[in-house]
Amino acid sequence: MIIYLDESYDWQGTYFLLGALFVRRDHDVFLASFNNIKKEERFAGADGSLRELKYKKIKYANHERAAIKAIQAFKAHQAYFRAVIVPQASFNLSYYGKTYEPEKIKRARAYKKFAEMLIEYNTPGLVGGVLFADHLTRCKESLDEGTNSSKL
Repeated sequence: MIIYLDESYDWQGTYFLLGALFVRRDHDVFLASFNNIKKEERFAGADGSLRELKYKKIKYANHERAAIKAIQAFKAHQAYFRAVIVPQASFNLSYYGKTYEPEKIKRARAYKKFAEMLIEYNTPGLVGGVLFADHLTRCKESLDEGTNSSKL
């Protein structure tokens, strides 16, 4: 199984969303179908790299066509999607670290905990899965300020 993990925030800053796309089989075929859709609908950057399809920013006909085709490909591959939605107003970071630790470290721990729960709950008995996630940069400044990364 292949798992794609990504986070998002609503534009008002009310909710934090952590979503996971679970692809049970034929990952290469699944990925190729998405890349072909992006190529067909001209989702390439100036350097030829394929851009991310942002569903909340659909303004053009080719974006809408790409989104519809992507959803159809998703359904055809028997993939499934799950998300954790956290109301930010009631979220207490103090549960994720010591009082003296930077907030960015606590947020990274919370992200990790939500990701673990999301994946574990939705993949019982999974062995040999592969996880794709964004490069985590939210702790960079804290690490640069002298926090020992080997202890995190």
